[in-house]
Amino acid sequence: AGAVSGTLTLGNGGTAGVLAVAAGGALSLAGTLTADGAVGDLVRNAGTVSASGTGTLAGVTVAGGGKLLAAGANTLNLQSATVSGGALAATGGGVIQTVDRASVLAGVAILAGGTVTVANNTSLTLQGALANAGTLLLASANNYTALAAAGAVTLQGGTVQLSDNFENRITSNGAAATLANAGLIQGAGRLGDGDGNF
Repeated sequence: AGAVSGTLTLGNGGTAGVLAVAAGGALSLAGTLTADGAVGDLVRNAGTVSASGTGTLAGVTVAGGGKLLAAGANTLNLQSATVSGGALAATGGGVIQTVDRASVLAGVAILAGGTVTVANNTSLTLQGALANAGTLLLASANNYTALAAAGAVTLQGGTVQLSDNFENRITSNGAAATLANAGLIQGAGRLGDGDGNF
């Protein structure tokens, strides 16, 4: 198993950097994993990337079909991160949460018993079909907090739970979008932003 503490930046001067976690392998994230913005910067995760204490994925794309895990008293922050495929698991009180307005989940699975939290005053964009067996929680505390669909999005089950606050929004990402939901949406908030895109 590998580990990241402090800040590790993928890429160097515009040359793409790739960090690979092999099938059956594990990476413990106790700091920040970020990227320099080069096209092709990638975390290719076929194993498990787990938070240790507080770990942050900042401005990176994670692909490869592996698992992102927050277990016990550990927190995984999504900061302008894109997760494409694979699974998210929060177990035993572990937290997976957004910390800004620019993270994307595309075609992922949220495993049973786990919650992905859209924290107060942040947003999360969804793309494609998501196998949601857990909970997507919108946790507004009087600030605009949004779950935004990009294009045609399908939630294949699970729960979208809204805190009891009018500033929770389920909406589009600013362009025409649809959300097909096979699960439960409950709580207080608004559908759409009144711009006709959702």
